Amino acid sequence: MKPIAPNNAQYRIQNVARLTGVPAPTLRAWERRYGIPVPQRTDSAYRLYTDQDLDLIRRLKELCDQGMAPSQAAEVVRRMAEADPSEPAEAPHDAWQIASSRIVDAVRRFDPGALEMSVQRSMLLGSARTIFDRVFAPALRFIGDEWHAGRLSVAQEHLASEYLGNATRELLRLVQPTAPLRQALLACVAGEFHVMPLYGTALHFVQWGYRVVILGVDTPPEALADAVASLKPHCVGLSATQLQPPARFTDLLRQCAAACGETPWVIGGSGAAAHADLVARLGGILARPGREPEAVRDDLEARYRVDRREASGT
Repeated sequence: MKPIAPNNAQYRIQNVARLTGVPAPTLRAWERRYGIPVPQRTDSAYRLYTDQDLDLIRRLKELCDQGMAPSQAAEVVRRMAEADPSEPAEAPHDAWQIASSRIVDAVRRFDPGALEMSVQRSMLLGSARTIFDRVFAPALRFIGDEWHAGRLSVAQEHLASEYLGNATRELLRLVQPTAPLRQALLACVAGEFHVMPLYGTALHFVQWGYRVVILGVDTPPEALADAVASLKPHCVGLSATQLQPPARFTDLLRQCAAACGETPWVIGGSGAAAHADLVARLGGILARPGREPEAVRDDLEARYRVDRREASGT
């Protein structure tokens, strides 16, 4: 008897489990609870999956692996798949570049509708961290450069920041761990008003198992000290992308180090990169441009282990 499935529905459930790394019972549960995916059926009632089904499963699994609840991950995948299901899928590296270019193009045309659609569609292209690092951050850098060169207006730059900021905050909300092993406190230093790099940093911390608390832009040292004293985080992350007068920044950095006290802290951004020696003398860790985030994580966790041993007297 001829199967009722379309020609490209060719994968049995055990093959899908092997190809995606998702066990067959989980696939059945996702289908039953969330309707993702909806496999075709043969006349003998065997499930048959398409290449598109495999893509949805991999994306759903990746979001779950990043800490997102399955129900929320399924909603994200469903929403993005419905955005424009007719367009063919690109290779991952091409898709990231294309998605970033679409965002930039929508900003150039000052088209909020197209920008919203481009941002929403990009959220299917991997984990929260991948989406930010590969799509949002490159788009924001390019838009910032175009604004500095006078080829984009302040209004266009603000439009991009608002839409991408909202999307990044939503991603961060969805992937925050419910039972974290550690907590990280993140803030922009006083005089720093660019919050998007801080959100990108937050996504890295979340992937490492931290729950993040974000104080936001222009955080004075006294506010940082209050937060450290109240929350007792395992580490503090600071962002300083804007250049400040050296004497002023030196004083600010000393105050931030004092606010952190014994709590390990890391600072990143071009505004901090010129003060590497001072950061080291104050006991901080500098996230230098181009340095792998995992290397910064290892330094922080090594510092935390040392501080714990010293506190316990061992």
